[in-house]
Amino acid sequence: MKKLPRALISEDSDLHGLPPVPDFVPDRYGILVDLRSDHIRFNDPTSRRALDGVNFGIFSPEIKTAIKLWLARSITKHSPTSSYIQAKEIRILLRSPEPTRLEDLDLAWWQKLRHTMRTRNTEWRLQRLRAWYLWMANEGFPGIDEDVANAIEGWLIPGAVKGEAVKSHDPDRGPLTHLQYANLLSKISALYAKTGVTTELALVKLCMNLGSNSKAIVLLEERDLSWHEDPLTGSKEYFLEVPRMKKRHAKRVTKKRHLLPQTGLMLQELILENRKKRNDTLGKDTTHLPIFCRESPKKFFEGSSFRGRFDWHYFSSDLPILLRAFASAQELKTPGTDQAYSFSIRRLRYTFATRLAAQGAPPAIIAEALDHSNLDNVMVYVNATGQLVDRLDVAIGSHLKPYMDAFIHAPSDTKQAFATPETVFHPRPGQFIGIGSCGLKDQCHLTPPYSCYGCDFFHPWMEADHESVVTFLEEKKAKAVADRADAADRIPHQLDGAILAAKIAVAAQQAKANGVLEGAK
Repeated sequence: MKKLPRALISEDSDLHGLPPVPDFVPDRYGILVDLRSDHIRFNDPTSRRALDGVNFGIFSPEIKTAIKLWLARSITKHSPTSSYIQAKEIRILLRSPEPTRLEDLDLAWWQKLRHTMRTRNTEWRLQRLRAWYLWMANEGFPGIDEDVANAIEGWLIPGAVKGEAVKSHDPDRGPLTHLQYANLLSKISALYAKTGVTTELALVKLCMNLGSNSKAIVLLEERDLSWHEDPLTGSKEYFLEVPRMKKRHAKRVTKKRHLLPQTGLMLQELILENRKKRNDTLGKDTTHLPIFCRESPKKFFEGSSFRGRFDWHYFSSDLPILLRAFASAQELKTPGTDQAYSFSIRRLRYTFATRLAAQGAPPAIIAEALDHSNLDNVMVYVNATGQLVDRLDVAIGSHLKPYMDAFIHAPSDTKQAFATPETVFHPRPGQFIGIGSCGLKDQCHLTPPYSCYGCDFFHPWMEADHESVVTFLEEKKAKAVADRADAADRIPHQLDGAILAAKIAVAAQQAKANGVLEGAK
């Protein structure tokens, strides 16, 4: 075992032949973790549970000492959350059945536990406990049987099922469908135009834009947002330094991402709103003020190193509450149905990655966009994404029929420039071809005609050339991709919602013409 500094080692001798447990160990961020008590707290400002810690007082002194020695090693090598998860898993698994000495962890004990986990389809959870036992065997701890270590080391323990919700197109946990995605974009733009920015609105928009995970989002600070303004047009190009997770960095490391203009503007306005609302309580120093700011500061436990530094940051577990409130307030439903749909940070991340795969992005680009260090976790998105015809098989029922029902017959000649307020024209400049009618009786705050196919007020014309709209939008996107150096840049893909909605409209047009569904004509 690697020796720790003498100043950090307790003078108390161990009564069970094990090395002494350090009183304190520094974690990856240089913050000391107290191992003297049975209740161990981990220094993760984003996790309420990690800060609350894990209590090992239920175990015998020998088992408790062995666990703490393992944690002393883990804390210096892994992130606080990773160490917390390891501690929690070991605590849970050692209770069925609970040993009192290390020698109780014989082969029969392991086989019984493995059988129990298999019956619950959770055998993969044995990985961390096995790693702990094999480490003790390598360290030569008394009571650890080398034959047992060799036996369990040879077990083929399956990993956790990856991407099950994505592969199965789970309607509650998997990626949003294309209709749901287009509906959500429409809701966001309409609500933003009506009420201005809110924390919930900016959160949803950012998740759709970047697919970031919850820990990165709560760690975003004002200093992470920047922009360049064109002196001639006044238009702004926004950038965000997104904190990197799971990369074993000792210090705060970020990765620069482009933002859609609307997303960047929302974050910029949210920062101003935060300062305005909390002017009396923030104080003068706003260096580390988060972009997503709490209504009131957190109260860290006495002696916490995070007091004053992360008082206004959300916990990652707070974000699902904000999203549920947004979904409930907006009564989100799949267009054409009464089916409500919910979403989470993870589900929006799945949607982001799945849409990249659907656009033909190679695995390396998807991994870079998600900030994964390898391709192991991104292939599920590539494998789960079929061609348009496969996606329409899922949508053809209650999802596709509302699009078919929305079609109306065009005027006698769609190539004329109809001078009616309801007419929606082809997006190609100079090509005055009608593609549908708008039923909105008020000013539209979206971006017609790009946003029309995903809008409930749009009635596409049955005889219109919607395929040429798809072609134009794809050409426009391809040019935008070619003009930008960063292949993972999200801005060229801002037309994806319009492209996919237009493709569904084309499929619905063909299905209606061919009478695919009974009563469709």
